[in-house]
Amino acid sequence: MRQYARTWLLVMVSAASACTASACAAQTSDTQTSDTQTSETQERSVAELRLSTRLEREGQVLVLRYRVDNPGPRDAYLMNRVHDQSLQTNPNLVYIDFDRQRRVVNAYKKIPGIPPGMNPTMPATPYVTPVRAGQAVEETVRIPLPVREFDAYTPVPEDGRTVAYAGLTFTVGYYWSVPGMKERSQQIIPGVEVLIPTPPPGTKIEFGELSSATALEIPVWETVK
Repeated sequence: MRQYARTWLLVMVSAASACTASACAAQTSDTQTSDTQTSETQERSVAELRLSTRLEREGQVLVLRYRVDNPGPRDAYLMNRVHDQSLQTNPNLVYIDFDRQRRVVNAYKKIPGIPPGMNPTMPATPYVTPVRAGQAVEETVRIPLPVREFDAYTPVPEDGRTVAYAGLTFTVGYYWSVPGMKERSQQIIPGVEVLIPTPPPGTKIEFGELSSATALEIPVWETVK
């Protein structure tokens, strides 16, 4: 995954699609069809959050289903609502780059790094979804095959070829709520409403990431660089 020296935070929170942890678990189905390639569910925990993922190939679409459970006593905010340059967002937007040496797709929903030499007037920052204490959030991401890289700042070359990769690593960023955090609703553009949490002045915010790796043969469009 590309690493850049500079990142930027714009704290925005979406209206959540949240449920209790028990309700989310009850909604998860392991049903498979004959034309679907499915990986085993992967689970990773950091502090009080738990990430569960399920990766499938359904025809010409790669389907990633993930759930973040928050059994602890404090709220968290997932930085999972990636938006495009027009500030529109949908669950299928996810940053993607390729680990060509390991033949692994890196998919991530978090603050992307800013490439050296760039100074954007509005750094790309995902809107965020609250995961309330004792609740969970689920999302399904559908990625057309072959998988293509998606960068927040630089266009990806078109020339390339389809090759098989061996798996996918999914990462979602988050930060914890703090005492005195206030939230307000704001319409960023028509049709896109978010909540904006504001911590008390001088409060330190604790950030983290959840990651899960899954082995599955995935066709990708590997560009010429």
